[in-house]
Amino acid sequence: MMRRLEDTLLELIESMRPRGEAAAIVRIDDVAFDLPLEVAVSPTLEILADFPRSRWRGGFDIAPSRCRISVRSVEHKS
Repeated sequence: MMRRLEDTLLELIESMRPRGEAAAIVRIDDVAFDLPLEVAVSPTLEILADFPRSRWRGGFDIAPSRCRISVRSVEHKS
């Protein structure tokens, strides 16, 4: 079952967050992704997207789209 697009992207971004001891010394300010995604629209008109289930597609699989996303950390000035 495919997930909502925002859930897939948030999981991907969260996976980049340093954990444990690395969190104290590693900071990621900018990251870019260029990934294949299977995309569909649900009956409730939500955009669904998930990573392809396999490298090889069968006749019934959705053709993957490309998702290019760039995430940058910005400090807010008060």
